Amino acid sequence: MTTQESRPTASSSSETSAHGAAGDFRITALRRLLPWACRIAPNLTARACLRLFLTPVRAKRPAWEKAFLAEAEMAAMAFGTHQVATYRWGRGDKKILLCHGWSGRGSQLGAFVQPLVAAGYSVHAFDAIAHGGSSGKQTDMIEYSALVAHMAKKLGPFDAIIGHSFGAANVVIAKHRHRFETGKLVLLSCFSDGEWVLNRFAEFLNISPRVLRTLKDLHERRRDGSFSWSEMNIAKMAGEETLPVLFIHDRSDKEVPHAQMEVFSGSGKPNFRFVSTEGVGHRRIVRDEKVVREVCQFVASGRS
Repeated sequence: MTTQESRPTASSSSETSAHGAAGDFRITALRRLLPWACRIAPNLTARACLRLFLTPVRAKRPAWEKAFLAEAEMAAMAFGTHQVATYRWGRGDKKILLCHGWSGRGSQLGAFVQPLVAAGYSVHAFDAIAHGGSSGKQTDMIEYSALVAHMAKKLGPFDAIIGHSFGAANVVIAKHRHRFETGKLVLLSCFSDGEWVLNRFAEFLNISPRVLRTLKDLHERRRDGSFSWSEMNIAKMAGEETLPVLFIHDRSDKEVPHAQMEVFSGSGKPNFRFVSTEGVGHRRIVRDEKVVREVCQFVASGRS
């Protein structure tokens, strides 16, 4: 693990996971079909692609995640028309919130629980809408970030919020849009711009520029104009923060390339700290012992 207080070295971009869908056997067929569909029925194709973009994959929890949940206090929290599965470990006065990535679950960040509880924290996590044990079939950054803010206002203030990938970006969006109090942020494998994710999704599936524009318009109208894709600049939002922020990213990350962290580091903000890892990739970073130790030390530093 390499700690960098200045701009990280560049790394080349690599293949995308199409917003979590690349592992599906249907993707190969879709990539061949979509260029034709974009020409023949662009509006219908845009609607179908938006549906795919907003639909996470619900995977079974592996045994190691179930072990973490066995020790958690579980509850259901009402959020709009949904029931959100929530988890709590420990009873410390200091509080931590864990925010998982796309097609993930709160228990995926379970490696942080034991050391944080041992340090006197209570640790909270949740399954986002359309994920894990929560209700719903589709979600997006607007809904996820609003849920983060709801958790922060209902259960916080949190000493720190730890987010991974999609969850990390939504922590930043939540702070920007909903203005709640927290002590520190930890952003693991965070991307710098919402449009970057959508553009990678379109590139991976061979979606035409025309259909992509229609998809964006459909999504913005679905949210009644409450957001614009052009405003989903995570790096710009993060640049407004004055609290301490720790970024950790792996150089071999194939889903959100290490170069994404360089966008944040280019701001030169003194409250930002950057750490690069080697060989743990996009998903294992949340279970790596060195990463867990680095995060816990950062969270505990400067405590009163």
